[in-house]
Amino acid sequence: MADYFFPHEDKAWASHAIGFHFSKTTFNFSDTERAGEGYDILGDPTHNIYIAAPAMIEESNGFQYSTANYGVIGDLMSLGGAGDNLATLFSGGEIGAVNAQPLQGSAAPNMVANLLQRSAGNSVMSNMMSAMTRTTPNVREEQLFAQPDFRTFTFTFDLFPRTEAESLALNDIIKAMRSSSYPNLTEDNLRFIFPDEVKVKYYVNWQDTDIFPRIGKAVVTSFSVNYGAAGLVKIFPDGSPTNVTLSVTIKECQLNNRKTDTIPNMTPLNNAPGTGEEE
Repeated sequence: MADYFFPHEDKAWASHAIGFHFSKTTFNFSDTERAGEGYDILGDPTHNIYIAAPAMIEESNGFQYSTANYGVIGDLMSLGGAGDNLATLFSGGEIGAVNAQPLQGSAAPNMVANLLQRSAGNSVMSNMMSAMTRTTPNVREEQLFAQPDFRTFTFTFDLFPRTEAESLALNDIIKAMRSSSYPNLTEDNLRFIFPDEVKVKYYVNWQDTDIFPRIGKAVVTSFSVNYGAAGLVKIFPDGSPTNVTLSVTIKECQLNNRKTDTIPNMTPLNNAPGTGEEE
């Protein structure tokens, strides 16, 4: 295992840094799938890379929802008084007797119209019914949660080596990160071997901290190097670059939820108005 630092010659001046701790690929299931007391399964370490003063740290959270259409069933549940009882039953509670409510006013003909139009789809009859009544069925749709997306992070560094030696040290970091992000091949060249995985940590005065979001075991999904971000490629006398912009995007290997150690609980806010707590 090798350790790489930037700045290379005097790392003590950097007040904060990002540590990329690479390890060989391994399976991703813990005894509790990282819920509560769960933990990341890490392979043998390969590289530790420390880069100071990131220009940008970006966290991206996504969530998948599907559109549910309840149609005539939604009409019946809404008007028949069974919705609350079914919700209680599906949530694991007990329900009492269902008190069916009689249809009132125009509900009966509207129920028939909805049934006809829903069964007819986008037909001439359905369009004529809407045109003549100037109404259309309540679609009774809502968004139902499906799952969270895998969380991603992007780290951008604008790096200015001060000496040729520091530029060469930065080049070693680029080589190590590039190598860790690519797969290997089996001896017969028939199968890819997964790239290294990475655990990213934040450091303040070279002590790890949880001030920024805690990140689970991840993989590198994008790694870019720009040698001319200043508008011109500048080099030292030996040919090594004087300015490099690195951008690294990683994606966590497992999905998060409120019980995972990467999604800490909120501190109680004393039921202050507007905080989301019940008053």
